[in-house]
Amino acid sequence: MRWGIPSGRRSAADEEEAEVLAEEMTPLLPAVANAGILGFDDASDHIDILIWGEGTDEEIDEIYRAVAPVFRRFGCPPGSCLIRYYGGGRWQTISDEV
Repeated sequence: MRWGIPSGRRSAADEEEAEVLAEEMTPLLPAVANAGILGFDDASDHIDILIWGEGTDEEIDEIYRAVAPVFRRFGCPPGSCLIRYYGGGRWQTISDEV
C-alpha cells in the first residue's frame, strides 16, 4: 500500500497518518498466507506500508479484498494506491489509485 506525498516532502503528519492506516488494517488481515504488516518503506514522495504474505495469487487477492475498503474510505492523499505483487513478485497490479 502506497501513501502518496504530493509535495515530495514527507512530514511527521504523513508518517502518523500512514501508521494510523496500518493500525486500522492490521486486525482486518485475513488468516491466509501468513499476512501481516511488515513495516514501512519511506521515500520523499511516498510511504509504502508493507503488507507481507507468502501465498497463492488467490490469497493475495483475499488480502486485497480485506484492506481495500479501509484504504478507499480513509482519505489518502493523491499518489496513494494499492500494489499487489503476484507470482513471487514477477508481476504487479496497481489499483485504487487516488
